[in-house]
Amino acid sequence: MLPNGKVLVAGGVNYFGAIFPTSAELYDPVTGRWSPTLPLISGRRDHIAALLRNGKVLVAGGFNNSDTGPTTELYDPAIVVPTPAFLSPPAKLLTGSVQFTFRNTPGLSFSVLAATNLADALSDWTILGSAAEISPGRYQFTDVAADSPQRFYRVRSP
Repeated sequence: MLPNGKVLVAGGVNYFGAIFPTSAELYDPVTGRWSPTLPLISGRRDHIAALLRNGKVLVAGGFNNSDTGPTTELYDPAIVVPTPAFLSPPAKLLTGSVQFTFRNTPGLSFSVLAATNLADALSDWTILGSAAEISPGRYQFTDVAADSPQRFYRVRSP
């Protein structure tokens, strides 16, 4: 738990157990919401995290993807702030699909939501799928069913 009351969750094991994610997220127990933060330098599992007196978190040990990554990392919540996603203008492809890109912190995952009315409550937006990270920090999403009425798009993590 960080001094601000949020909980840092970093690393772990993916569903198949072979890849150790570099993802890190903050959980706010007051709001019950998750938010992304900068990823670990080296994906790891079975590690420990210790809150230091200065408010930073020392992430140490465990196993990493290739045993070539650092054995320790220092997480500083004072300077680690995820950047907001700015979507490029959607482009209509020859297939009729709509595609857009955005930049954000590398290694995160994003769900793409759509609605036909921008004023709809977020709970009424439809989850279309996930954006693909096509290069570090550059994400892309293609809406293959965009031939319906005009859609508005949002991305969120996760």
